Amino acid sequence: MRNTAMKLAGVMLLLCALANSNLTAQSEIIDHNNDLWLTVLNKAYITDKVFITNELHVRRAEMGQSWQQFLERPAINYAPNKHVVLTAGYTFINSYVYGNQPLKITTPEHNFWEEITLQSEVGKVKFLHRYRLEHRYVGRAIADANGSFAIDSYTYQQRFRYRLTALATLKKFDNGKSIFACAFNEIWLNLKNDLMIQGFNQNWMYAGLGYQITSNMNVQLGYLDQWLRKGDNIHIEHNPTLQATFFYSFHFKKKTVV
Repeated sequence: MRNTAMKLAGVMLLLCALANSNLTAQSEIIDHNNDLWLTVLNKAYITDKVFITNELHVRRAEMGQSWQQFLERPAINYAPNKHVVLTAGYTFINSYVYGNQPLKITTPEHNFWEEITLQSEVGKVKFLHRYRLEHRYVGRAIADANGSFAIDSYTYQQRFRYRLTALATLKKFDNGKSIFACAFNEIWLNLKNDLMIQGFNQNWMYAGLGYQITSNMNVQLGYLDQWLRKGDNIHIEHNPTLQATFFYSFHFKKKTVV
């Protein structure tokens, strides 16, 4: 399984490199936003193999001066062993009007998704391969006779995401606390209804440092570099982002899965 995951990771990263290589060549306008994101992650075990998770994302543009996005993402997870996690979830997204290429109006999205995460280790570095398929219902803005916009319906879209994450403990302290490093690259691809690739959507590259406060709580601060192709396939955003993350897990049942 580890060799298969690594081969798939290589293919996806190659696609990512090819997409980035012609990203600016196909676009006429690049908009830069300096973003500030706050993320709260929670996990609660129901049994030793079944657990629920929730993510709360507060995303601000212009270094916190204006709203960019708000996300709430609950999910149910099943881990048959320490190498595999199967997940089904829902995300509510509110995308706000910001930047030089703004939406016409604050736009909601209802996003249902399935994913599989594969875990492997090479030496002291842990690798996570996450594959997610999203089924998106995105608000459709229509103008009235006065030129004001409102959401009157939803359009259906599909998207595939692959994220390769590397985690490594840098230093352990005598009190059980530790400092760790986290880095990932994620490619987002728009899909047709038959699940064939329609085109490049986004690419995220992240590097950060974390502090493990207890076995079930940590904080993390990092830099995220986001490239986002807009819906017209002409304009793109480049968003340098400072991201702070807080993680806390609840163990209603003793956890035996790593």
